[in-house]
Amino acid sequence: MPDSDINVVITRLGLLSDDVGELKETLRQIASAVTRLALVEARQMQTNEALSRAFKQIDKLDLFRKNLQSFVR
Repeated sequence: MPDSDINVVITRLGLLSDDVGELKETLRQIASAVTRLALVEARQMQTNEALSRAFKQIDKLDLFRKNLQSFVR
């Protein structure tokens, strides 16, 4: 193999190595974004559960108020 062919192969391998490095960095960023998204989703579920509990308590208090009003009348 002539020297010029070897130089072309070496150059292309170098470029390929750079591309693989960029892909690895992009995958790290994607993994980080997915992790943050999972945390946001978990917090949203906790918030929804807390809101559900709060509304159930409000419904109970409203029923208690209505019963109390009917008792007072």
